[in-house]
Amino acid sequence: MPQLDLLWFLSNFFLAWSLLFIVIIIFINQYNYNLNSNNNNFINNNSINNNTWTW
Repeated sequence: MPQLDLLWFLSNFFLAWSLLFIVIIIFINQYNYNLNSNNNNFINNNSINNNTWTW
């Protein structure tokens, strides 16, 4: 059935891109958080404590 194949392709396409978009938004938010946090010793802090993720 060509119609079913097209529907399967479109659903997988949008699912994959939406998941990728969500991951990119999370990484951009984390980068902006680390950039805007008033942490002058970010590199030193990051080498000591790698836990810079805030959920």
